[in-house]
This record gives sequence, structure tokens and C-alpha cells, in this order.
Amino acid sequence: MALRQKKTETRLSPVLPNAGIRARYARRIKALTAFIVSRLNERALRGAHGGKTLKEISKDLKAELDPVTPILEQKAKEIAEEFVDSSSVASLNSLVGGLGKAGIGLSIAGVTAVGLRYAELAAQVAAESGARPRVLKWWLPEGQELSQVAQTRLAFTERGVKKVFAVTGRKSFDRLRDKFVAHNVGLIRKIPVIHHKRVEVLVAQSLRQGNTPDWLSARLHALGDITERRAELIATDQTNKIFEQMTRERVKSMGVKRAVWLHLGLGKTDRSTHIDMDGKVFNVEEGLYDSDVGRKVLPGELPFCYCSMRPLLDEAEGVSV
Repeated sequence: MALRQKKTETRLSPVLPNAGIRARYARRIKALTAFIVSRLNERALRGAHGGKTLKEISKDLKAELDPVTPILEQKAKEIAEEFVDSSSVASLNSLVGGLGKAGIGLSIAGVTAVGLRYAELAAQVAAESGARPRVLKWWLPEGQELSQVAQTRLAFTERGVKKVFAVTGRKSFDRLRDKFVAHNVGLIRKIPVIHHKRVEVLVAQSLRQGNTPDWLSARLHALGDITERRAELIATDQTNKIFEQMTRERVKSMGVKRAVWLHLGLGKTDRSTHIDMDGKVFNVEEGLYDSDVGRKVLPGELPFCYCSMRPLLDEAEGVSV
């Protein structure tokens, strides 16, 4: 009887954005920017109805914003780093949970990482290979561990593991982490800057038209609402992007080359091209062609795209014929 290789396919669960992380990130952005936004509004109202010229008011607004800019940048970096690192842990735990459900184990330096905590895994790797498991710097921010839920899922599936994937450290993941931190710091810093410009436009309009203090006050209040909504949009968009990109880097290192496009329909306006992509298989390095932008795109890549993916694991099983 000959032995033939039969190719099978396992579809992993999608790693979806964590709602708690998104909400916390939005709250922290709002808390950081609310103070300076309120101060700018107050200074604008006081100047516009205190006999000052537009040039004088603009100078006052700049004097309000400039001193807090270094503090804003420092706090923005702290918030962005916490957001990126917590997203890294949560996305990993979700991926590990999906691997566990599918009966898939992970191997680091020859040690099967099923249900092991960081210290246990590090000790085993050191004992068996003499190497420190640097890969954990990629899988998790240093000092972090898999959640108890993820560990429990893996422990229950240990006896039913179908395949063990060897994973290695990737400098590209560290670069991805730094890229997300820098980008999100920039997004947070822009919020009061954009608000500042909009306040100046409103003040100029109010002075030109001779409007009442109530007119300006109402419109400045509306600007504050717009600023808060911007914080929500940033948190939603960035949470989806970071979960998608980190998961893609991780599954690529496991040898995953294909995934199934998943259209979630979470946006106010769903892209018709992405609705058509739902269920289609794509190369995780390339994505699918989007006629709206004239190029191939990946899930979550475009602004406010909330699509995800189901990674495909190709396995060869021996079948007797």
C-alpha cells in the first residue's frame, strides 16, 4: 500500500480588535487633550470680546499652546506605548487561543510552548539549548506573559496538538512596534494643533461679523465635540490596524502564506469593494486588488477599514491508499 501526501487546510479564528483597549485608548487621548482644548476656547472667548484684535488673540492662543507642547509629547508617548504594548499582548493571547482551539502548538528553540509561563519556558530553553529565548521579545513586550485564559486553552489542547510550529525572533516586529508608537504620538499631538487652527478661523469669523459671545461660545463648544470624536476615530482605526498588522507578522513567521478576507461591516460606510472581497483567499504579503484605490490592499490597511482575516494553515497529512 502506497503512502500519498494529502494536503489539508485549517482556518484559524480571526484576531479581532479588543474593545476594552480601544475604549481605554480613546479615554486617555481625550483626558490628555481636553485641558488644552478648554484653555484655548477660554482664551479665544476672552480675547474676542475683550476688545483685542485677531493678531493679538492669535498671539495669546499660541502662548497658551507652546508651553504645554513638550508635556503633550511626553504624555502622548507614554499613552501610545501603553496602547501598542497592551495591543501586542491582547492580539497574541487571541492568536494563541485560536491556535489552541485548532490543536496547534508553538515551539521556541526546540521547546514546545504549550501552557508554559515565561520563566518556565526560559528555563527549559536555557537547559536544553543554552540559549535565551529572544523570540519572546517579539511575541510579547519584555516582562509580559500569556494571559491565564490563553495558558488554560493551550493546556487543555496539549494532548491533541496536531502540529508544532517553530517560531523565531523577528527584528521586523520590533520595527513595527516602534512605527506604531511614533505614528500614534503624531496623531495625538495633532489634535490640539488642529483645534487651535479651527479656533482661529472661528474667532476671525466672529470678529468680522460682529457676532455675540453666545454665538462664538456655542461654536467653540461644538469644536470641542468634534475633537472628542476625532479621539474616538483615532482609537478605533489604530486599534484595528495594530491588531491586524501584528497578527499578520506573527502568522507569517509561522510560514502562513494565505488568509481568507473577512468583511465585518463595522464602518459607517462600508466599501463595496471590500464587501466583494469577503471570503476570498489572498496572499498575506500582497492582499487583494481594490479598484477604488487602484492597487492591492490588506485588511485594515486603508483609513477606517475594519476588515480582518482568517489565517490559513496548510498541512500535509499521510494517507494510506
